[in-house]
Amino acid sequence: QQKIAQYQSNVTTARREINQLQASTYQQALQSANDAFTLSQRAIFQEDWQLVAMQWNNAAQQMEAISPQNPKHALAQQKAKEYRRNATTANQEAQKQDYYQQGLIHGQRATVASHSAQTAEDWSKVARDWLRAIELLQRVPNSSPDYEKATSKIAEYEVNLAIAGEKLIALTENAVR
Repeated sequence: QQKIAQYQSNVTTARREINQLQASTYQQALQSANDAFTLSQRAIFQEDWQLVAMQWNNAAQQMEAISPQNPKHALAQQKAKEYRRNATTANQEAQKQDYYQQGLIHGQRATVASHSAQTAEDWSKVARDWLRAIELLQRVPNSSPDYEKATSKIAEYEVNLAIAGEKLIALTENAVR
């Protein structure tokens, strides 16, 4: 009789500790989500948005780890989906930030290549780099702090693309003659 009472007491204590642990896991996940939200309010650069995405994914993983026996399991699964969507949005923001820098990189490549371009093949590569730079800069959203600079660079790069195109046409026509 005494052993049964002791066993029941141990089971009750274990259940209480499990419930406390599960509640703690849920609270930790909520705190991670809160941290991600706070970071997202200050995010500006690509690295910031990547960190925000990582925080949202961390919060989602914590929610997904909530046991099916936990009374908050269903809510945790809903939160995990929400947090994954937030992580996707943050990753998209990180990509937006990258378009400007990538556009500049392609523009610099085209500039360097244009200084030594001599053949139609060389000018074709220069033109492709200018075109890629323009395409990337056109993806910079109008809400980006780099939007005005991107618009200015697009105009500059379109002139350079036209020049590269003219050189390519001239070399191609000369090769045909």
